[in-house]
Amino acid sequence: MGQYLPEISSVIAQAFANSISNAVGDGINEDVLSKGLITQNGNPGRIWDILHTDLANSLDPACVVAKPSRRGAWKILPVFDKQTSILFCCMREKNFSLLCHRNLAKQKRHYLFALSKAFNNDLPSLQVRLDVFQDNNNDDSDLVKVAIARITDDLGIPANIIERHALILFHAVDNQLLTLRCCAINGMFEIVDSINWDEFIPDISSAIVDTVEDDMEKSQAYKPKLKLKEKAKSRIDRKSSIAIHQEEEENKNLD
Repeated sequence: MGQYLPEISSVIAQAFANSISNAVGDGINEDVLSKGLITQNGNPGRIWDILHTDLANSLDPACVVAKPSRRGAWKILPVFDKQTSILFCCMREKNFSLLCHRNLAKQKRHYLFALSKAFNNDLPSLQVRLDVFQDNNNDDSDLVKVAIARITDDLGIPANIIERHALILFHAVDNQLLTLRCCAINGMFEIVDSINWDEFIPDISSAIVDTVEDDMEKSQAYKPKLKLKEKAKSRIDRKSSIAIHQEEEENKNLD
């Protein structure tokens, strides 16, 4: 229990921990293996599909409401806990950090702005932001109402029964969930309250990852080892440099 977050059932916390851990680990690896994919360019988005599906299936519909809600081309899974009247959403730590460094105009277009303004408006501000005073249009009520109406309509619940919004932030590396916390954020994207959920992260030794690594090692063993001449090595170095530059340019366009 936090200062601005009520006591949350360990069943809810465990469901989030299990679903996120599976999605970043065995869930995505099983999906890759079952389809025989030789590349995994779509893994970041597919991980969320697996997470949302697993989470919705693991939660008791008598206790929570969990239904997808569309945000442009992307779908999120808001989860409403009937016992605490909290509306949960998930996000990676690194994505939240990027969102925090966006300018105010872009932040206002994000669904987290609407959720924090609608349900966390009583949370204090931790610091003063200059761009708030530079904003000529401080009346965001219509923007917030439209975004909230879309989410609550998709959930099939009235907005007035939601008492708090909580953001579940997680950090995963190499198919392993490392950190998990439940946070209350204000309209300035500041974390005002936080509850550590690391204790709920399952300790799982993945057989799927071992299988993938073994298959990769076997495939490498049958490849002939060729000696490259200096000119060939030079061409490879140039191509690698070009590829890195192209990847950086592509990432600039990601929203």
